[in-house]
Amino acid sequence: MGQLVTEIIIAIYRRLEAMGSSSTKYEREKTGFQPDLERSPSYFRSIEHGHSTWAGNNWSSLSRLDNALSTVRVCPKNAESLRRILQDRYFSDWGEACDVKEYNGFTLTELPTLVDKIGDVFGDKKQEIQRKLGQIQFCEYLDVKVFEFTFGEDLSSGEIQFGMIAISKSGIQLEAVSCLYQLNFTLAPVKVTKETKSYFLGFEIGSSTTTWQEGTRLELVTQKELLNFCRYKALKEFQNRHLATRINCVPSIEYV
Repeated sequence: MGQLVTEIIIAIYRRLEAMGSSSTKYEREKTGFQPDLERSPSYFRSIEHGHSTWAGNNWSSLSRLDNALSTVRVCPKNAESLRRILQDRYFSDWGEACDVKEYNGFTLTELPTLVDKIGDVFGDKKQEIQRKLGQIQFCEYLDVKVFEFTFGEDLSSGEIQFGMIAISKSGIQLEAVSCLYQLNFTLAPVKVTKETKSYFLGFEIGSSTTTWQEGTRLELVTQKELLNFCRYKALKEFQNRHLATRINCVPSIEYV
């Protein structure tokens, strides 16, 4: 008897279940903002002075820095193509800045101070910068030495830096110029909403909503293309500020 009752209950439940239904709907909502990618980066320029009474005008360092910047190859066509792709994306963070510093009146005894000041501009990469610049003290004679730096790998968020440092040494006298372009960016996540509704005999009897965020990436964009975009924007700004005389443009990203 008990077995029969159980079977009847199960049958009724299945019949009622068959009379009900449910539906699920997903909605994806963009978050963040679209930055103005044609806007020039913010620009800062300053001069640091050492303790030496002698101070040049940094002409040799500025001239060599100009020559070095003019050798950096960039592809404007690819940069413009990437700009259009980025313009359609949404970001929760986007900031561009150019920082140029001149260093006058330093002596060889102040090299650690000079290296420390230059390294401060590069933030988390300071130690790597200091290690390379510190080699200058072992050079008996040095006209002008130019260092180029590019940092940045993550294609969803992070920091990309492109910069050059020119240091000239004459006897015990030192002068230097550093220029840095920096991009900080984070792709905005997509807000996903899942709504499920239950029905019985055609009437809604309940609903539930779940919301979460999904991360995004720059699909079909390579690190090389992103770095080319940053270098091109940096060089245009350095040229506008008379730090670089010309931009070395190439027809394809393959030549960069």
